[in-house]
Amino acid sequence: MLARIARQPPADFPRPIRRVRFRVAGSPPPAKFGSSIDPRAKMHGGWREGHPMISTPVRVDYIVVGAGAVGMAFADQLLSDSEATIAIVDRRHRPGGHWNDAYPFVRLHQPSSYYGVNSRPLGSGGKDTTGFNAGLDELASGVEVVSYFEAVMQQRLQPSGRVRYFPVSEYTADGFIESRLSGARRPAPGRRR
Repeated sequence: MLARIARQPPADFPRPIRRVRFRVAGSPPPAKFGSSIDPRAKMHGGWREGHPMISTPVRVDYIVVGAGAVGMAFADQLLSDSEATIAIVDRRHRPGGHWNDAYPFVRLHQPSSYYGVNSRPLGSGGKDTTGFNAGLDELASGVEVVSYFEAVMQQRLQPSGRVRYFPVSEYTADGFIESRLSGARRPAPGRRR
């Protein structure tokens, strides 16, 4: 019969980060000890147990969740066709969506010229000279796709002054942008989602 052995983590094993109560300067104390949300801490700052909150709301017309191909193309088209302001919230550390997680040998399954955003072409428009795709329009690699979306973010979207980018963050159901690193929460009353 096998016995179950209780194992202790090594001494240098990282411990979970303990969250502390945080109160914005000048805000009232919580309604009662142990409540998860003070009813007085609404949209524009205040106190919430376990989550530091930045009181400055993110005021934009559109909140785009995800900086992958669709989110980036949507934001690019909004910049071209309107005067809207945009917040792009992405859980990954850089734009590119699932291409950040792709194996290095993965390539596009379609010609590079048909992929990406309208304002900036992906690839050189050339033909592949070797491999199974020889003589056909080039297929970008995963690294090329991620580099492309990073360039779109840094050279097109953010310089416009109408796009705010929140990497390593999530948009929560209660209307906040929450950092996955620090837990800081920003109210985000976007007009369109």
